[in-house]
Amino acid sequence: MKKFVVLATAFAASLLSAPTLASDTNHQDHVNLANTLTEVGVTVTINNPIHCPPGREGGGSYSPFSALLAICQDNGVSDGVAVEWTPNDYDTLRHEAHHVIQDCISGTIADGRMDMLFNSKDWDEFTKGLDDYVSKVYKEQIKRGMTDKVAMEEVEAYVVAEFIPAANISKKVRQFCM
Repeated sequence: MKKFVVLATAFAASLLSAPTLASDTNHQDHVNLANTLTEVGVTVTINNPIHCPPGREGGGSYSPFSALLAICQDNGVSDGVAVEWTPNDYDTLRHEAHHVIQDCISGTIADGRMDMLFNSKDWDEFTKGLDDYVSKVYKEQIKRGMTDKVAMEEVEAYVVAEFIPAANISKKVRQFCM
């Protein structure tokens, strides 16, 4: 438990100390999202050499079996140090945080059971007018070898990250994971 607290504190400190983009007015909301994730038991790493090897700039991942969320910043190097956050870095944090929500929906965090947040009716309403975007992301996931279920979970995370603010994602993390 002590190691978890140290990791959570180090992550929050690195996010707080990292310079922000002048165009991003929601930095504090992303700090709060990161803190919420650590509060519910997610280990968050930034530019960790194990999860972000040299040559893998940008992106992230969430492991539903270990509650490990990794952020590989666009301008980061594999040294575990946060750098200036880009809009894509913030988007990645929101995307991976939504996977945490999906992990908590049908069980508990880190049980490996993922599910969609939106039911069919709500999904249709939420994505109204986004058919081309949804189709494109879905097809990309299928090309990468994802099953239909996993592809749809990815689509949902992409749409949420694109259109839902960090503060709202924090509320859902608390709602489903606490």
